[in-house]
Amino acid sequence: MSGKENLSQQDLTTSTFSVSSNDVYRNNNSGKSNGKAGKSATRAILCSLFVCLLAIIALAVTLAIVVTKKIDEKNETPRATPEPGSGSQTGDGSGNCPDTGNTGSSNEFCTTPDCVKAASNMMKSMDMTVDPCADFFEYACGGWTRSHVIPEDKAVLGTFYTLRDDVDIKLKAVLEQPIAAGEWEAITKAKQYYQSCINLTAIEDMNLTESIVTVNELGGWPVLSSSWSESSFNLEDVLLTTRKYTNSPPIFDSYAYTDSKNPDARILYVDQPGFGMPNREYYLKGRNDKTLLAYEKFATEMAVMFGANEATAKNDMKDMVDFEIKLANISLPSEERRDEDKMYNLRTIQNIASSSPAINWNKYFTNLLKINDLNITLGSGENIICRNPEYLRLLSGILTDTPKRTVANYIVWRYVARLPNALPERVRDIQTKYRKALVGTAQVEPRWKTCAGAANSNFGLAVGNLFIDKYFGAEAKVDVSSSNDIKSIYVYFKKLK
Repeated sequence: MSGKENLSQQDLTTSTFSVSSNDVYRNNNSGKSNGKAGKSATRAILCSLFVCLLAIIALAVTLAIVVTKKIDEKNETPRATPEPGSGSQTGDGSGNCPDTGNTGSSNEFCTTPDCVKAASNMMKSMDMTVDPCADFFEYACGGWTRSHVIPEDKAVLGTFYTLRDDVDIKLKAVLEQPIAAGEWEAITKAKQYYQSCINLTAIEDMNLTESIVTVNELGGWPVLSSSWSESSFNLEDVLLTTRKYTNSPPIFDSYAYTDSKNPDARILYVDQPGFGMPNREYYLKGRNDKTLLAYEKFATEMAVMFGANEATAKNDMKDMVDFEIKLANISLPSEERRDEDKMYNLRTIQNIASSSPAINWNKYFTNLLKINDLNITLGSGENIICRNPEYLRLLSGILTDTPKRTVANYIVWRYVARLPNALPERVRDIQTKYRKALVGTAQVEPRWKTCAGAANSNFGLAVGNLFIDKYFGAEAKVDVSSSNDIKSIYVYFKKLK
């Protein structure tokens, strides 16, 4: 579900492709083997994932133990001790439990259906006939790899992918529920979005009409028109308009979310953005990397499909990708963004404006709040959490040195790049070719799954509400809320280090 609340209207698009570091089982069609080194790296990732999975299961089991223990304490009744010779036998068959060194009560063992299922899944994933000291990978994951086959529409498969498939099926069910009288407007819109997404006939009939209207509202896509003028381009205005149509803003990201050091308050955040390709590393492999060139070709063909001259499209999209490479180079890799204390940098709007003068930050933040009709006035001394101050500082120089035409092309491209699944088949075919180069498979997933994922991406809070109401009982919140022992889980994991 959505992890942050963007200050934007929800766009009728889907997110671009992503390849997670949790990928654990790759399709042989995704590229040539890298030999022993590649296998070793893959096995290292698999084993790391297995350890992480063990930790997650341990957390779930520990939480279940805590909640179960609380319930049992309330309902505890005296237990009868079997009489000698009564026929009630355990362990060695003598009627006496073997000494395991465990002096605790039976409440220390979780036997709820969820715990039993988690333990069963773990055992099925392992191959206990293998000596873990001889082949830990096979011991930990042998059962899983032998019982799973990569679907044609996927390039990778892992435990979290199968979990996501289960969630997608449940999302489909809640999104296909009839619109109910009196339900929240956001929930109604999420259902309508899903229905419009799966209606391919209407999409073909609409052609590119609505998309071109939106492109014009963004100030036009320079690659499409020889009459586009830099004098009419205003960066802040275009960025703010973009926020109305996409929850994945280009250039930099900004959103309102809970203050991580003051959970009772909400605060504005500003951060480096996501990129057109799955992550920054794709831009750092060299200008002639095949996936980067495929991305540039994808952008060029989309521009031509929207009406651009082919030669102009090639030149403009090359400049645009060069610009995006510069942005990727000044961004932080994910491994350097894990320490929340280091990412928590309080800055005033005036501080940010001083270090990054190419953007009118006062204008941007003031008008950002107006998008959602929030009657809030921000002063230059307003505190904002700046998660990557150095990115904003370096961004200012790049914007100053880059032609406005290139910047405008990039901003509009980031909107257009999210459109193919909402456009006619001939446009989706362009995306499919890019997907083949990016992740190694051209097989398209079922339309309902694409639409369920898009609805969840764009209406996360509304879809999350539907999901919880359908699949979580009221007692789930009560059990967690009433537990005072959550801290003990944290202490438990600290002892594991």
